[in-house]
Parts: sequence; structure tokens; C-alpha cells
Amino acid sequence: MVKTVAKTAKTKKVVKKSTASRARASKQSTKVDYYPNRMTVAISALAGTLLVLLALIAVLGSR
Repeated sequence: MVKTVAKTAKTKKVVKKSTASRARASKQSTKVDYYPNRMTVAISALAGTLLVLLALIAVLGSR
């Protein structure tokens, strides 16, 4: 008597590697800060004030 062994058909599962979606998972901020912070406003005000004072000194000093 010869024993026959039934072979089971093996199916390979295809798994897609989604490396692109992993790269997108760490989203970079695309927001743009349209409003300046307080230090920027303070420096701009100080620079403007100094320009006005220098202009006044130049005008009054030339008399």
C-alpha cells in the first residue's frame, strides 16, 4: 500500500509596503505667520521714532 500525501496549495499574501504614507504621517506645518510678534512691532516702532528724531534734529539744526 502506498500512502498518498495530499499537498495543500500555499498562497502567498502580497502585502504592500506603504512607505510614502508613513512619510506623510509626520506633517510639516504649512501655516504662515501673517501677524508679527510683539518684539518685531517694538523694534519697528523704535526705528521709526529714531528716524523722526534724527529728521527733526537735522531740520532744527540747520537753522
